[in-house]
Amino acid sequence: METVYVGLDLGSSTFQQVVIKTDGSIKENRSFTTSEANLRAAFADLRGEIHVHLEAGELAPWAASIIAPLVTRVVCSHPQSNAWIAKDADKCDRIDG
Repeated sequence: METVYVGLDLGSSTFQQVVIKTDGSIKENRSFTTSEANLRAAFADLRGEIHVHLEAGELAPWAASIIAPLVTRVVCSHPQSNAWIAKDADKCDRIDG
C-alpha cells in the first residue's frame, strides 16, 4: 500500500493541494476553487495511506471534517509555532500573524 503526504493551503476562494510520495518527490500539485465538492474531489483519486497536513485557520475545522473520512490522518498546526513551515526557504506567502 502506497503512503502519500498531502499539504493543503486553504484560502477562501481557492486551495492548493500538494501530494508528496515517501521519497519526497511531488506526485501532484494542483489548485481548486474552495468548496466542499472540490475538497472531496481532490481526495477522490488518491489511494493508499493518506496523511494530510493543513495550517490552522478559519477554514481548517471545516476542511478537516470533510476530508477526515477520506484519509488516514489529518494534522492541523499553527505555522508560527511550527518553525519548519514558518521559516522554510520555499515558503513564498507571508508569515501568518
